[in-house]
Amino acid sequence: MSFSRSDLVWNRACNGGGRDPGPGDIALAALLLCHGYAMNGGVFHAIEGLDEKALTRAAEGYRFLGLEAVVSLLDRARGIPADARGPSEAAMNTEYGRLANDAALDNCFRRQFEAHPEWFAPLVR
Repeated sequence: MSFSRSDLVWNRACNGGGRDPGPGDIALAALLLCHGYAMNGGVFHAIEGLDEKALTRAAEGYRFLGLEAVVSLLDRARGIPADARGPSEAAMNTEYGRLANDAALDNCFRRQFEAHPEWFAPLVR
């Protein structure tokens, strides 16, 4: 099986972005970390499981891909006290899934990658 350069960059981001990541690698790796938390346990799991630095980097990553609506969703979720989250949890998770499903992230990443391949570190073979 042959992988495209963008596939390899995506896979590298899933493992932290590589040894000498470019700004695109850093952004993609940060948002994929948050995305993993959100898809595994929901939006509140992501905001509880990641520290402030990781959440800030994730927001930068979502912005990098043009997904400002996801940043807004995460900010809204962070503003809901833990003891009041129950009623909004399903709605938040549904909204996240609509905005940042795997296909949406992949499409946004590929558009950025095609437009600005220089933002991603070269592949080391």
